[in-house]
Amino acid sequence: MNSRATSATGKHALMDSLELSLRNLRDRWPEPWPGLALVFDRCVQRLGWAANGLSPRLQALTRAAHAIAAEIERDGRDRMQQGQEPEYHNRLHIADTLVCMTHLLLAHRQAHPGATVTVDSEFLGLVVMLGHDFLHSGQVNRFPGELESLAVSQLQPILRQHGVQPEDIETIGHCILKTDPTGVRQSHELIVGRPFVLDDRDCLVVLVDEADILASTLPVTALRQTERLAHEWSLLSLPAAKTLLQPASRIYFLEKAALFSSPAANLLGVNGFKQTELSELHQQVAAQA
Repeated sequence: MNSRATSATGKHALMDSLELSLRNLRDRWPEPWPGLALVFDRCVQRLGWAANGLSPRLQALTRAAHAIAAEIERDGRDRMQQGQEPEYHNRLHIADTLVCMTHLLLAHRQAHPGATVTVDSEFLGLVVMLGHDFLHSGQVNRFPGELESLAVSQLQPILRQHGVQPEDIETIGHCILKTDPTGVRQSHELIVGRPFVLDDRDCLVVLVDEADILASTLPVTALRQTERLAHEWSLLSLPAAKTLLQPASRIYFLEKAALFSSPAANLLGVNGFKQTELSELHQQVAAQA
């Protein structure tokens, strides 16, 4: 088998694995929910890192991740019992982003054969996804970075308590702040022409942004995710909630917000899924004109 065929086989296997993981999460939501700590640990295992072989730096990140997961689970269960857990920005979304980040990291490895695996950056990517919507209220930003800044400020005491290194705390905060949708395009533009390496914080930001919206882009989960977001927005009386499921809104999301430029996303063929759906949507709009 030539290298191109091997790459294609690996791409399909990874995408099949990602879709299966996303389906499995939905089979267990909201009950019997495994909990975000277990999802995090399974993602670490999927990346090939054994818990008993981690450096002190990664042990600290793991302890912090478990504490963050426990707090999100406590908050999510309490709000679910009251019927107040956000429909979209909930524990399922965080789990989605963890498995999406895991598969993007695996794809990154395939896209860079022979390169040294950057375990510290991979761990940071997972911790960022776990905390990026920490205790999300289901509201929307009234000004750029409002909810992202709140998540960062709430996470910092937990990270410090469990001995996470100051530079890692800073990187985690930086990446979370960059998940504000208004800055995503700029993050992608910033790395144009640069080598895509995870030790470059700007590149890690791009992978974080991609993991955040991948489940809302892939055909296997996109429709239900959009329905969840529309319901969440409807409780806020946002006018956009009424049109979120319309073809024009979906076209806008795919063209303007669902940006994928990393080698990992290219290897997975994410833009191919986008273009197929966009062609179908433009035909629908043309037929309705």
